[in-house]
Amino acid sequence: MPTTRFHKRLIILCGSFLVSGLFSFKAWATLDFKEATLDNGLTIITAKVSNTPLVKMRVQFGAGAKTETKDTDGLTHLLEHLFMKGNKLTPTEVAFKKRLRELGVSSNATTYIDYVDYHFTFLSAYLDEVSELAGTIAQSLTLDPREIKEEITVVIDEYNRHMLRRYFAFWRVSMHYLLGKQHFAYSAIGTTSENIYKADQKTLRELANTIMAPANTRIFVVGDVDHQQVIKTIDSHFGNWKAPPHWQKPPTAENPPFPTTSQRFNFAHHEQTGAGGYIRFDGSQIFDQPKDIITGEILAKLLSHKSSRFHKKYIQSGKYYYAGIDENTNSYAPTYNIYIGTQESENIDQAIDDMLKETQLWTNQKDYFTQKQLDNLKQQIDISLTSASDSFTTIESILSETAASHGLGFIKYSLREIPHITLKDIATFAKNYFVDKPHVIGVLYNDKKAKELNIDLNGDAYYNKHLKQTAEYSPASKTSP
Repeated sequence: MPTTRFHKRLIILCGSFLVSGLFSFKAWATLDFKEATLDNGLTIITAKVSNTPLVKMRVQFGAGAKTETKDTDGLTHLLEHLFMKGNKLTPTEVAFKKRLRELGVSSNATTYIDYVDYHFTFLSAYLDEVSELAGTIAQSLTLDPREIKEEITVVIDEYNRHMLRRYFAFWRVSMHYLLGKQHFAYSAIGTTSENIYKADQKTLRELANTIMAPANTRIFVVGDVDHQQVIKTIDSHFGNWKAPPHWQKPPTAENPPFPTTSQRFNFAHHEQTGAGGYIRFDGSQIFDQPKDIITGEILAKLLSHKSSRFHKKYIQSGKYYYAGIDENTNSYAPTYNIYIGTQESENIDQAIDDMLKETQLWTNQKDYFTQKQLDNLKQQIDISLTSASDSFTTIESILSETAASHGLGFIKYSLREIPHITLKDIATFAKNYFVDKPHVIGVLYNDKKAKELNIDLNGDAYYNKHLKQTAEYSPASKTSP
């Protein structure tokens, strides 16, 4: 299934599983994770967690929405669905599922902006058998036309369901405003169902040969394992794998420039209650300033700290549905996003203006936040991640998602930097990313309320275009495969 999160963080914080780049400075410093590369270019990352007889294995390809083009928009997700179908070892989906049951394996697959993968959880005693199955998928997908036809229907139905959800639709419209013609590079599920509907074996085989190659593959193995044994086992099932002739790493879409002037769009949906505002700011500086990824996350958590001025004003007061910051710190088109929701739609414009003014207060390192709040937050991070450091599934997720977005080196970098983040760093971050910076405002209204207020719904045209296509390529329509 695709990952459709609005932001990507890899941190467990205060009991919540979030994905970002923050790690427990003490427990993770002693984590035994190692990296090796086979002769064919395939990378293997292992981490030993001895408190469980289980293992998580993920085969991750360096491709996703950001490596798609207008012609392949949405097809990576379709290919992902076919990972769990036929291959040389298990020629049909029935045979594949039977083999999983025999080994007691749970499985899934994921598509995101930065990667597409499949993964297995199993008893460590079956490392060789699962590695064999994983290797066969990578090297010999059947891509049976009948299975392709079935999954086209499944994927289009999934696409249509997402398009009808208000927050997904709102997010899609905002990506259109931010990225223009390249908006497809930010949607794991695709921005059109037409390519999916027209896909065939030849098209999907060409895509598979482009993204499924040893030098574009990372394998993560975490749990009750020995590093050298894993290398030997993976090598026996992946070592002879060769890329197609003249293979080249799939190119990544260029990061489009952020709008140089502030913009606004309005969008309406019948499910919306009240009004929700989203203010997006350019986050591309993180490519040159990786410390900002950490600082931005800490700022977001300080705002939600129950003793903070922000929390008292925007959360405890009961005047707003929600308020805060989230971060899209992906490797493609990163943004920082301030959000706020009001019960009365008439109040959303004032709430957005107030929130923009609030960012200026964040630059006051003496008054807005306290050293005690910052120290308490760091302690919470350390405690919560220490308690999760024995979870092989959490460790695997952190390793694999960080590797795809920022590289494994970011883990060690974070370990060094978190304890040294200061209130001055947070004030500087707020000034560099928010104060008087160009931004894109999106407001989500209830459709009836928008009509009553005579709101110019300038974001609706793009969405209505896709709703029309949704109906045209619906599995229930006459044009369905």
